[in-house]
Amino acid sequence: MYLRDARAIDYIQTRPDWDGKTIVIMGTSMGGQQSLVTAGLRPQVTAVIVNEPSGADSNGDLHGRKAGYPNWPSKDPKVMETALYFDTVNFASRIKAPVLAASGFIDTTAPPWNPTTTTGHLKSRASMSPAPRKCSVSSRTAASSSR
Repeated sequence: MYLRDARAIDYIQTRPDWDGKTIVIMGTSMGGQQSLVTAGLRPQVTAVIVNEPSGADSNGDLHGRKAGYPNWPSKDPKVMETALYFDTVNFASRIKAPVLAASGFIDTTAPPWNPTTTTGHLKSRASMSPAPRKCSVSSRTAASSSR
C-alpha cells in the first residue's frame, strides 16, 4: 500500500500538466495514514492535510492507550515489533512538508491521540484542529434548498 502511494507521487511528477512544484496530499482515516507515510517517503510533497488519520501509536495498548486501527494484536511481541515499522510515527521525522491534522475526540477507530502522536515527531510545521461535528440536513431543509 505505501509503495503504491509513493509511486503515485512519482507518476504525478512525470505528467506534463504538473506545475513542477506543488504536490498536496490529503486523506481521512486510512487515507490520512497513507498521506502521512507518503509524505515521509517522498520529500517532493509540499503539504499534507489529514483528518482523523489512523495507523499511529501501534503499541498504545502496551502503554495504557487504545491503539486504534489496524488493531494489531498487542499480546504478540513479534507483531508489536513489526507494527512499529508500519506506524506513521516511523515516517514522521522524514516529513518535510507542513501538516494540517484534525482529530475526532469520540473516534474509536482513529483515536484523537493518533495524529498527536505522529505530529509530535514531525520536524516540519504542524497544526492540529478538532474535527468538526458531523452535521445532518433534514429532508425538509434539503427539499426547500433544491427549489
